[in-house]
Amino acid sequence: MNTRRGGESGSPVRRRSFLAGAGAVAGVPLLVPGTPNPRTETFTADVAIVTIPFTALRHVAVEPLMSYPKRRAIIELHYDSATKVLLEFSRRWWEFTEADWRRELNAIRPGLYDRYGTDKGRADNIFGGGSLTDWPNRFVYYPSHQIGDSRGGVLLASYSWADDASRWDSLDDEERYGFALRGLQSIHGNRVEAFYTGRGQTQSWLRNRYALGEAAVFLPAQLTEVHPGVSTPEGPVHFAGEHASLKHSWIEGSLESAVRAAIEVT
Repeated sequence: MNTRRGGESGSPVRRRSFLAGAGAVAGVPLLVPGTPNPRTETFTADVAIVTIPFTALRHVAVEPLMSYPKRRAIIELHYDSATKVLLEFSRRWWEFTEADWRRELNAIRPGLYDRYGTDKGRADNIFGGGSLTDWPNRFVYYPSHQIGDSRGGVLLASYSWADDASRWDSLDDEERYGFALRGLQSIHGNRVEAFYTGRGQTQSWLRNRYALGEAAVFLPAQLTEVHPGVSTPEGPVHFAGEHASLKHSWIEGSLESAVRAAIEVT
């Protein structure tokens, strides 16, 4: 959780700290264990705006207990999963024509172009956009811009959510890179491996200790049975975030809820 002291002292934001407890009575004490220093800091304010996801708020001890609708919302609000896998390539092969493929592969090793034989795939000559596949990669997105004078690029090799993301979440980071590359080969041919640098980056929102899920996504009936309790203030404690809006998973929802919470406390 990020926290900031009130007043005009210009105190710094406390980044990557854990909110251990909060009070829902006038005075609103917030207990924030420091990390990695185990000492606990206490902040007191007239009001508090809680923006952490309800998946994280579930682990916060609140005294006295919040209302039943709020506790039910914190417990039951459904959060989806989402996972991205990015791979780095020394050449932007997705932009190649067949002549480009022949030139670049043979530059690595004479005759390499012909050695791929029927595993070449096809030259797609792609600039921007994405592909949808029934392979585990699901969605692939191709950058449409060059960074400086680099001839390489980073490809969003897999973007998945819900059950598809859960299959990736069970894998270690290095395992994801190999499977993501294999999925790309199923679409574009085995020869794409020639330009893979061996480097990648991956993000699982379910395994992120500060998010504990991608975003709130209503299950059936939660719009009418759970949502009303999400954004309702609990005395001096107010709530904001994409989950506290009707535009889940979008920054627009976060901003919309932020405006609402700011109006509530003024």
